[in-house]
Amino acid sequence: MIGQTFTISQNKVIRRLRVLSEFFQYGRRFYDVEDTSEPGVTTPFVADDFDKRFKSSGKVTGRRPFNGRYRKR
Repeated sequence: MIGQTFTISQNKVIRRLRVLSEFFQYGRRFYDVEDTSEPGVTTPFVADDFDKRFKSSGKVTGRRPFNGRYRKR
């Protein structure tokens, strides 16, 4: 995750977040994240919440399986 840039849309404004580093505090993992609209200002994000929001499992969701039978022709 370190060094990657993510794009999110909040209130019709596109923000680009770049993960700079990772640190541990109070027994939790945090990411230092820089917003590209404000260079030089870093904000800590909880890493577990950040990972849930931006990581995908590689599985396509929203598809229903085919439960019918194929006809023999």
